[in-house]
Amino acid sequence: MYWTLRYANRDIQVSPISTAIGGEGQIYSINRMRGRSVKSYFDPVPSDTEPRLEYLIANPPSSIAKQVAWPLDIVETGNCEVKGYLQKHFPPAFQPYTILMSSEIRRRWATATFLHRAAQQIAFLIAELHANDYLFPDLHSEQLLVARNGSVVLIDAASCQFSVNNTLFPCVRIRDQDNHAPELLHGINWAEVAPDRNQYTDAWSLTVLVFLTLMGCHPFDGIHIGPGDGLSRKDRVKQGIFPFEHKPTHDYRPPKHAQPYRRLSPEIREFFDRCFVDGHSKDKARLRPTATEWSDLLRHSGYSVAPTP
Repeated sequence: MYWTLRYANRDIQVSPISTAIGGEGQIYSINRMRGRSVKSYFDPVPSDTEPRLEYLIANPPSSIAKQVAWPLDIVETGNCEVKGYLQKHFPPAFQPYTILMSSEIRRRWATATFLHRAAQQIAFLIAELHANDYLFPDLHSEQLLVARNGSVVLIDAASCQFSVNNTLFPCVRIRDQDNHAPELLHGINWAEVAPDRNQYTDAWSLTVLVFLTLMGCHPFDGIHIGPGDGLSRKDRVKQGIFPFEHKPTHDYRPPKHAQPYRRLSPEIREFFDRCFVDGHSKDKARLRPTATEWSDLLRHSGYSVAPTP
């Protein structure tokens, strides 16, 4: 199958990668083009795809170009219909970030130092996107790849959210609701809450992922010790039931499979409290640690950042 690169003005031969199918499209390999792949959208292609890609290609976050699968060119069919985009393709040394949730992997090689490095890099990537006026609302572990040397990269970068001349390019295809700030969970239409997103709603999602990385469980996972039926995780998020807080006022305690919370530094635990307790409500969202704050804290906790292979 042949498609065309708009800006490079050349045809490419592509083949679908059977294991690389997501919620909105599929990844294709490119014959005789190493280090590149195509993200192809399923039909119908979203109506804002062309102007979205045009802007992203013209305005990349250059400081993290090696660590993000950013759009590089528009891919078209033979009749000039937008099909997707050209992107950086990371080598097999990068594996799905979800492997770090495996207790076996944590025992074998994902040490505490490694996990801190990984969390720091995620925070740095989000901080740099924010510095370039991009939000990344659908942040979760399946949006990331990790290498054994500790390097982390972000994929599906075109799903970020941004505004151009008062026109909002929203992120409306959300995969994991449990990572989202409670003020965004009042409806089921993500297009409706898109204007309410900001760096502090991103900060919530980032803090969830940092917690998941360091602790091996979701921050709102817990054991119900009270009477009656327990709440779903989504309802615990909405009500601010954080089982790890220092003086809990609810009927939940940390799950048995979680790492010991006391092993985290007091500064890191304070950041979790700032997000999930002090900054739980929308009017207190500014108390949540930002991506830059997380990046700085994790970097200065005695852990260095591994280079990108």
